Amino acid sequence: AVVSTQSTGITRQARRLYLGNIPFGTTEDAMTEFFNKQMKDCGLACAAGNPVIATQINFERNFAFLELRSVEETTNCLAFDGISFMGQTLKIRRPNDYKPLPAGQGGNVSGVPGHIPGIVSTFVEET
Repeated sequence: AVVSTQSTGITRQARRLYLGNIPFGTTEDAMTEFFNKQMKDCGLACAAGNPVIATQINFERNFAFLELRSVEETTNCLAFDGISFMGQTLKIRRPNDYKPLPAGQGGNVSGVPGHIPGIVSTFVEET
């Protein structure tokens, strides 16, 4: 599969993840390398190369943001919620400002109206 790097402002917000409970003393490079390795080892990278393209750490508040190269890989990375990194259990979530992308902008690649890959709906249509 070929993954295009979606670097537009429209998709950037959907390609970011919040990481809470990061260990004291970690570096952006160490986190980037760790998640790139995990994504590849678990088959969650959608193409060759590194899925994580940037890491930003807020050391004062003990959290970080990962930016991935595609919306699909970002959704895949949510599977690592609870993973242990340097002895700490990480919380991985969508950022508070996350809004699913509209169809045609990377949000609905399945072609099913209202479907967002990786998101399980709690809505059940009555018949």
